[in-house]
Amino acid sequence: MQVKRLFSNVSLVLAALATLLMIQPIAAQIAAKEDATSAAFIRLDRDKDGFISKTEAVEMQGLGAVFEDFDENRDNKLDKEEFEKAYKKVLSRK
Repeated sequence: MQVKRLFSNVSLVLAALATLLMIQPIAAQIAAKEDATSAAFIRLDRDKDGFISKTEAVEMQGLGAVFEDFDENRDNKLDKEEFEKAYKKVLSRK
């Protein structure tokens, strides 16, 4: 009886470990995309005000063309959340 329980516990641990090993590359890809988005935002935010202006946006190919579509609150600048959506759109066109 104890051998069956031990085998069952070992099987559960191995299954959990296999799941973690499969998820790890996916998590790394997500983190890399988030890092790339953050790096692009920091690079484009020349005046370091925490927003991307239209002038700053045109420095990234394709971003100026979709700027108005993603400026949801119509304040003529992209905050981090608006930029992330626009950035994904621009990357999907390449």
